[in-house]
Amino acid sequence: MSTQPSVVAQQDSDEALQKPQPVGARYARFGAFLADLERAELYQNGQRVKVQAKLFQALVLLLRRAGDVVTREEVRRQLWPETFLTNLDANVNTTINKLRQVLDDSPERPLYIETVPRRGYSFVAAVKLSDVRSEACTRGA
Repeated sequence: MSTQPSVVAQQDSDEALQKPQPVGARYARFGAFLADLERAELYQNGQRVKVQAKLFQALVLLLRRAGDVVTREEVRRQLWPETFLTNLDANVNTTINKLRQVLDDSPERPLYIETVPRRGYSFVAAVKLSDVRSEACTRGA
């Protein structure tokens, strides 16, 4: 019996993690940024911004829950669902810090990602979701 189907299933699973599936809208606008949730691409003032897959996954998680607190545990489960590493807290910290760098955000004066002490993170900017790149409906803070 071949093990090929399980390898393919694992590859499909990995691809699904790297390319978040849109929920209800393809685009999310916030500040000077546009996130194409279907293509896993981020733009700032119309220019594409290079962003690592895990950072984009974290961004999508926060965007989809704009205004809510996303716990550190939720970030861990979403980005590393079947990992048993002991350093996951450091991974979450590093991921959020790198995402802040991409967004030119700071924990001291957050424009986008606010740290909620002992709980997690909240996306605090207004987010406009739309299926059309030039249209949007407001959601968020």
